[in-house]
Amino acid sequence: MKNVEFKDEVDFTCCSLPFGTVSIKIALPRTGYKIGEVITCSVMVYNRTRKALKECSLQVVLKTQFEAMSRYEHVNEKK
Repeated sequence: MKNVEFKDEVDFTCCSLPFGTVSIKIALPRTGYKIGEVITCSVMVYNRTRKALKECSLQVVLKTQFEAMSRYEHVNEKK
């Protein structure tokens, strides 16, 4: 399993006046986890605006994949 890294950036403007950028970088040590296992991640938020961030939240979404072979057809179900 490999490391996972996600980066995103949002530019804030109002009436075509730039207010700055907020960037986030999230890193996970691997791609697969067992049910109930603790997930440790590294989160870096870069606020390059003139305003302080009041709230910042993170959501982890479970994605499952099931593959099976039957006598009649190949089944590949992703959720």
